[in-house]
Amino acid sequence: VHLIRASGYPLEDFNNVINLLRKHRGSIEFVPSEPIVLPNSEIFKTFDDRKNFEKKEMPRFESHRLNVSEIDDSLSYSFPLEEKVYSWKQLFGICTDFRKENKIPKDDHVMLLNDQSNEHNWFGSYDESLKNYFIQTNHWGYFFGNDLDSRFPIAYEVAAWILRSMMFPGQIETLNALHKEPRGCMMDFCKQKTQIILKMRTGDLCEDCM
Repeated sequence: VHLIRASGYPLEDFNNVINLLRKHRGSIEFVPSEPIVLPNSEIFKTFDDRKNFEKKEMPRFESHRLNVSEIDDSLSYSFPLEEKVYSWKQLFGICTDFRKENKIPKDDHVMLLNDQSNEHNWFGSYDESLKNYFIQTNHWGYFFGNDLDSRFPIAYEVAAWILRSMMFPGQIETLNALHKEPRGCMMDFCKQKTQIILKMRTGDLCEDCM
């Protein structure tokens, strides 16, 4: 698994995530890569209020139908909040370009740890190949509070997306398997993003997903 750091994501934080993932040796090798400067994005998104900021959007895929239809911290969030965001196509394109430039084997995984928000307001995702990913590294303190050590939720997202790539044959199948109502399972959709606290506390899979 090749982990690439967006240049805006602090090196110390990146190294903390790498060290945590490498703490228990297993069949997965995590390889840190040189930082990448994100291309400019002309996409801006306005969150009118906290409710809007805490809501994930389901991406639309042509010719497919999917079955898935207040916290304070030391950061100051005032609304309306306008942010520059990246499209999923842009983020996965960075991973694809990295593969070509570095001649990454086709069976290896490439993950972009990205310090900018994305168009659908997700914590992370992968593309249809199940080999290219982005993991969002910003705003974790908003959901978990002032004293958060952000390496833990970020490492969780890295591990969870790798596991999903082993559970499902494709992107659509993954999305269709998401739980609409939270169960404290890795496959909880968490349309209301505050619900992610439950599944990270349990660190579990429900009986169906197991």
